[in-house]
Amino acid sequence: MKKDISIKMEIKERRRIEMRSIDLEEMALLLHYELVSRYKVYDEIKEKHNEAYADNWLKAHKDHEFVSKIGFKPVTARWKKKLKKEGKLPTTGFDHRNTVDYFSKAALELMELYGVEHKIGDKTAYAYEHMIPKAKYIMNPLKEKAKQGILELEDVRALLDKYYYVACITKEEDGKLNRNSMPEDWDGECIEARYKAKDIELVANKLFEV
Repeated sequence: MKKDISIKMEIKERRRIEMRSIDLEEMALLLHYELVSRYKVYDEIKEKHNEAYADNWLKAHKDHEFVSKIGFKPVTARWKKKLKKEGKLPTTGFDHRNTVDYFSKAALELMELYGVEHKIGDKTAYAYEHMIPKAKYIMNPLKEKAKQGILELEDVRALLDKYYYVACITKEEDGKLNRNSMPEDWDGECIEARYKAKDIELVANKLFEV
């Protein structure tokens, strides 16, 4: 009996991890390959030429662009079928702004009224942003380990699992946030800390309910 309960809990946990704005396993694998190979080439250039050449080569790599491309969760036919059956299929189609992990309450209300393309003036009403600033808390620690030649796949997976969450909020709310750092009293755990500090209420995306 205990074994059956344990198996059910394990399956539920796998589904919980799966139903995120990212494909965690794929993203971790690709990011690990990218960083390990990047610093191997860096060391090779540095050894064969000089550090200045290696640094210039390294500066050409755009972390934001790479991570953004591998960070979007593919919308599978199975997932669409499940959402349609549950009556949760977005009427406006899928977009990076409605496949986030969280919405601010204000952004969700706007989206339910006006859809994902809603604009104020000639600009979008929404901001898509990483709940934990990814450069400081994800990429920099991983790059440091890669540079030292000690980066393991599990290091990447664990950090993405802990900190890589995205939210859709209003442009007005986005202007209140510190984009580059967490609050000084952050405990290193609460992914909603920046929003709570500015009284921005978040709600989980129902698309990912299991």
